[in-house]
Amino acid sequence: MPIPTETAKFARVLARDEVYSTLRAWIVDGVLKPNENLSDLNISQTLGVSRTPVREALLRLEEEGLVVTALNRWTRVAPIEVEATQSVYTIIQTLDALSFDLAATRHDPRVWLDDLRRANEEMLAAALIEDSSAASKADEDFHGRWNRAANNSELQAIIGKLRVKVRRVELAYFNTIPRTLASHAEHLEIIRAIEIGDAGLAVTRIKNNWASSLERLSSDDGGSSMHSSEKAG
Repeated sequence: MPIPTETAKFARVLARDEVYSTLRAWIVDGVLKPNENLSDLNISQTLGVSRTPVREALLRLEEEGLVVTALNRWTRVAPIEVEATQSVYTIIQTLDALSFDLAATRHDPRVWLDDLRRANEEMLAAALIEDSSAASKADEDFHGRWNRAANNSELQAIIGKLRVKVRRVELAYFNTIPRTLASHAEHLEIIRAIEIGDAGLAVTRIKNNWASSLERLSSDDGGSSMHSSEKAG
C-alpha cells in the first residue's frame, strides 16, 4: 500500500484521533486512491501505533462512507460515487449563492475582482500541468472569496464541511482539461456579472456553475476518468 513513509509517530494518548484525522485526510485528498486496499498492520507500523486505534479509525471512516469492508476478507478505500454527491452539490449551490448575496450587501463585489481573476487563472494553470489538487484548491479560493466576505462563520463552516464531502469528486473533476476549461469559462461569466455591478446575475451564474459542474461529472464522457479509477483494483 503506497502510504507516505516519512510520517511523524503519534503520542499514544492522542493516537486514536490522530490516526483517524490522518487517514481521513489521505483519503479525501487522494493520497489513498478509491478501491485501494488498507492493511491495519501496515498503517500501524507506518504511524508507530498499535493496531487498535487504526481499527477504530477505519470503523469511523466506514461509518462516514470513506471506507468499505468485507468481513474477514478486505478493507478498502470506498469508490467515488458521483450520484451520492448530487444532494451535497445541491446544498452547496444554494449556500454558495446565499453567501454571495450576504457578502454583496456588505461590500461592493468589485473589490474582489483581482482575487477572483487570480484564483481562476491559478485553477486553469494547475489543471494544465495535471495538478488536480491545486486546481481544486484554486476553485475553493475563487468561491471562498465571497464566502469569507459574507462574515458569517456558521455559514462558512457548513460550506467548508460540505466541500470536504465532495473533495474526492472534485479531484476527479479537475483531472481533465475540458471540465476545467468549462469551469474557467463559467467563472469568467461570474466575474463579468460582478464587473457590470449585477449581483443578481452573478448569483444566477454561481448557481449555474455548480449545476453545470454536476452535469459534467455525471455525463458518460466527462466522467470517464472517474469511472476508470473506480474500476481500478
